Amino acid sequence: MEEVLPIQQIRLGLFRQQLLQLSNSITLGDYYQAISDASAAIDQVFQSQLLVLLDIRAHAHAKRGQYDAACADAQDMIYYAPELGAGYVRKGTVYSMYGQQAKAINAFNQGLGTVKSDKERLTMGLNNATMISKKRIDFLQQLPAELANHIIMLLPKDAKAACLTVSTVWAKRVMECQGAWHDLSVDDTPEDTELIHAAPSIVPYINHLTINASREAIRSTYMQCIKDAPSVRLQTLKMTASGTRNLRTDIITVSLALWQARHTLTRLEIDLGGNSNPVTMAETLVLCDSVTELTYSTTFTMSVVTGNFAKLKKQHPLASLELTTKSTTGRDIISMLQKCQQIRRLVMNGCMDTVLEPITAYTPNLEIFGYNTGVPIPPLEDTRGVPGLREIYTSNGGEPVYAPSLLPLLYRNRKTLERVCANMSPLSEPERQQMNTTFADFTLPNISELTFWCYSGIQPFILQSIRSTMTLTSLAVVNSYDLDPVIRAIAKLPPLTLLQISHITTTTNRSLLIQLCSRYARASKTRPALNTIIFRHCDEVTDDVIAALAEIKTLQNVTFGGLDHITTGGIIHFIQLSGQQLTDIRLDGMDSVTDSIVIALGDCENLSSIKLGNLVNVTDYGLRGLVLKRSHTLSTVVLKNCPLISAECISYCTKRLKQMILE
Repeated sequence: MEEVLPIQQIRLGLFRQQLLQLSNSITLGDYYQAISDASAAIDQVFQSQLLVLLDIRAHAHAKRGQYDAACADAQDMIYYAPELGAGYVRKGTVYSMYGQQAKAINAFNQGLGTVKSDKERLTMGLNNATMISKKRIDFLQQLPAELANHIIMLLPKDAKAACLTVSTVWAKRVMECQGAWHDLSVDDTPEDTELIHAAPSIVPYINHLTINASREAIRSTYMQCIKDAPSVRLQTLKMTASGTRNLRTDIITVSLALWQARHTLTRLEIDLGGNSNPVTMAETLVLCDSVTELTYSTTFTMSVVTGNFAKLKKQHPLASLELTTKSTTGRDIISMLQKCQQIRRLVMNGCMDTVLEPITAYTPNLEIFGYNTGVPIPPLEDTRGVPGLREIYTSNGGEPVYAPSLLPLLYRNRKTLERVCANMSPLSEPERQQMNTTFADFTLPNISELTFWCYSGIQPFILQSIRSTMTLTSLAVVNSYDLDPVIRAIAKLPPLTLLQISHITTTTNRSLLIQLCSRYARASKTRPALNTIIFRHCDEVTDDVIAALAEIKTLQNVTFGGLDHITTGGIIHFIQLSGQQLTDIRLDGMDSVTDSIVIALGDCENLSSIKLGNLVNVTDYGLRGLVLKRSHTLSTVVLKNCPLISAECISYCTKRLKQMILE
């Protein structure tokens, strides 16, 4: 049986008589009658045209699966004509179409109790919804609880919210399905409005809660429910800049909620944005005295949001802190670090180099440190190794950190450092001499991954530190003003698995780079050697260099970007020599990359991923040719800013590849 009531036909003749009467009134000069006739015509146009158009559009939205749009149109019909039954009919019909018979029955009853017209259609809709409600099989009620809960857990948030409105049985099942509320993100959607009513029931089962709703009432409701719950499982609470709007006005409820969750809450992420009168760092840690992971962000300076750490009567168990401010100085963090000496992971963005001195002095357990990185930093590992700093990350290409401020921290932890990304400022000659004297025995015996920018004075200092290491597997060299010493140093080390050389504008002795590749090629015949090579904006790299590179039998991952001295023929020759072992290749920003190269990649039998970026000479012909020739292993092609690739070609490739990604 069709669940939607018939759509009314648009009848343009309904108001023709009023128009004729209006014309006669104007001719006779009877303006009082003209106003009355015009008003009657307007009512006829409104009721017979606008409402019917809304009715048709609501029906079409419902048929296309656009539930929210259909409900909105039905509600508009009620708003514009509350004295007519058409809006209630359409509203009830939409609910019935989507299986929400309880809501449908309520809408039809509301219409019958409110309006005097359309009684027949309202009654027909009510009877239909009632009949369907009685006849339908409640599969959720009949399924075993374990299977029903599994189905509920798989539903998206909007579907779970809809289930809450179907019936009392469904609402009870959904609210009591503990796994359904393990992770919940609260936004400003209609579904979130529905969920507010169920918040007291679902809050005890939430493990990870994100509040992203700008409406303060939503935040207050969830905080109140956490406060009032007899017990909670909340482990993670994330409040975005939208979710913390005017947080100070709700601070008592939030404080009590955090206190109620103190035994389970271990991770807190709070973004205060530009909140006036923000909750301070000290207040946050006082309220969350068991939190071990804290992410705190604000657009204010740290001096404004530090707060009074004297209120912390004992050492806080905080182990991981990510702090983002407009500006943070060393003085701003001393009191915090003195009360949080269990910190093992510290990531600071927006800080001055003066923070390095107190960090060196007051973080005896620090293992991972990020300084103005702007990129994600690895999390803490579960198990602790030898005490000491293991990983340091500075800005990746941004403003370098003042070298004399960072080097003491590096030196103090030289024996435990394993991963270092050091973008340090150039050293003047007096500074270089002082560093060489102060840190004469600076070596990194356990380093495994090293990225450094080769500014004046820094390059020889870092190369000296790795001269005898046996553990280095990954090396990235950026902005070297003289690549020859770098190549010679690499040649004396055990074979690397990853080598990145980028932003080299000087050309000195290319034969050294070719010799290094040849050395790795010989090593690759008997033992693991270079697996990944990244060349970006490097004038040292020519066709001869990549030809020597292709002889390395262990090479699988290749990135060539902005290389102006390699040719189309050179790249094709490289692919022919190394193509059977490559699994991932990335080509970016090179005019020499043409369709012929892209098609040649189709012959690589083990290639699984290709990324093509900023290539102005690659067309549909090349990409189609690649897809037609591709091996069964190729699963992913990523495109970024290739202007000659058409939307039609992208659609063609999307249908034939597992993943076609546009960036």
